[in-house]
Amino acid sequence: MSKEILLKIAISKIPYLLSLQDRNPFSPTYGSFDREHWQYKKTDTPYASVQGAVLSLTLLYKNKLPNNPYYKNKRILEWIVAGIKFLAKIQKRNGSFDEYYPNEKSYIGTALTMYPCAEAFYLIKNEVKKEDKKIIIQVLEKAANFLATNIEPKVMNQEAMATLSIYCINQTLKKTRLQKSVNKKIKFILQNQTKEGWFPEYEGCDVGYLSYTIDFLATYYQKSKDKRVIKPINDAIEFISYLIHPNGTAGGEYTARFTEYLVPHGFEVMAKNPLSNAISIFLEKAIPTGKVTSIDRLDNRYTPLYVHQYIQTYLERSKSKKISSIPFQRKDFTKHFPEAGILIVKQGNSYIIIGTKKGGVIRIYDCKKKKIVLSDCGYVTKENNKTYSSTYLENKRNVKINNKNIIIKGKFYKVKWINSTPLNHFALRIILSVGAISKIFRELMKKLLITRKKLKDIKFTRKIEIKRNEMIINDKIELKKPLKVYRIDKFSFRYMPSARFYQEQEIKTDGVEYIGYQKNFKIIKKVKL
Repeated sequence: MSKEILLKIAISKIPYLLSLQDRNPFSPTYGSFDREHWQYKKTDTPYASVQGAVLSLTLLYKNKLPNNPYYKNKRILEWIVAGIKFLAKIQKRNGSFDEYYPNEKSYIGTALTMYPCAEAFYLIKNEVKKEDKKIIIQVLEKAANFLATNIEPKVMNQEAMATLSIYCINQTLKKTRLQKSVNKKIKFILQNQTKEGWFPEYEGCDVGYLSYTIDFLATYYQKSKDKRVIKPINDAIEFISYLIHPNGTAGGEYTARFTEYLVPHGFEVMAKNPLSNAISIFLEKAIPTGKVTSIDRLDNRYTPLYVHQYIQTYLERSKSKKISSIPFQRKDFTKHFPEAGILIVKQGNSYIIIGTKKGGVIRIYDCKKKKIVLSDCGYVTKENNKTYSSTYLENKRNVKINNKNIIIKGKFYKVKWINSTPLNHFALRIILSVGAISKIFRELMKKLLITRKKLKDIKFTRKIEIKRNEMIINDKIELKKPLKVYRIDKFSFRYMPSARFYQEQEIKTDGVEYIGYQKNFKIIKKVKL
């Protein structure tokens, strides 16, 4: 299986991308890739980040590749320029862009938009008309200034993306102040990397966003040759390798943001690292099977952000022949990442992952048969239409690990479901109409949707014993009064836009299991290994 399959998948998505774009040159939204906005008229705020689709078009326009009908096509060039120019119509005075709501002035939305658009412009700038070039450069400079004077301290993939965006913009502008900003942000990102190799994502580690950070830093290194980032990238690759599963999937509920995708390009850039090369080869085999989350199931919000990754991976095509084993391919071991709150046990054909800080979330895979054996996200109960779960991220959780015996204690978490209603949207727009408080309100929304914790007085203890041929899960739940309790195989509630895409393994686990209605529970489950 060669990387041509990635190119084939990417090219197959181009008609979809072009269908998302307003290609009518007389339309006031000419160039927009937000079909919900320009065609269906369902939203009053177009997504800025979907304009990143121009990079996929640009890579195909510039490179003569197998079965590529878009190479040097003048209409494609027109639509690329239109896509970048559309940003001038929706950019805020401070250089930012809205992502979801009017007057949001989103840092992540600006960073997510700028990298692919700046890179696309850099590749075609000699073919762009003078008057169009002037408009685009003004957009890029304003956006770079906004990113350079702001920061996202809790989410390192956003900082890495902003850094790469500024660097790509500065390929054209060549401003000393912007280069200083890049250096400052790189220093900040590297200072925040944990000793275990991962970069923080709202209080913890995450697979999908870490693969994005690896890609952004690897792409930055590829362009800048900044040697400061080499070891940090390789450390991140070492960590993420443990969270790749034998069946081709990766990540899940045992991490902070429970994403389940891997961005392939960064691993290919770093393919001189034998482990990175192994992951890259593994992905090119896993992606066509449909088991790993890939662009075959993304919506019109995320497809424009990912297609270029596959084309870039094909164009990279490392000739490195050195390859090492991914952890699930190795001999028996036990690996504990206390900061991340993840315990890995490779035992025989079993690959076991336990999210200790997530209340003992368990994934078990069969390495030989390449299939999932168990997905356990603990317990859920309901009282007065309110939902409570034993699964949530808690850095101060009571955890004891003695070899292959694990004891995890905690309380149930009150799940806050945020529903979209006309009243909520109306109130949100009223609040955001006051520009001075938009930044304060965004931080409040992040806390409400992502980091807020409210515990219920329901005690939970999980004891896990890993023996040679079986795992014994001994759970104890103590309630104040009788309630219905359910065991669930997959459960997530935090607001994470790039999570919850369907995976084949979901139809191969147990789903929801009713445990009973009583006050106290003692539940023992045995799993053959």
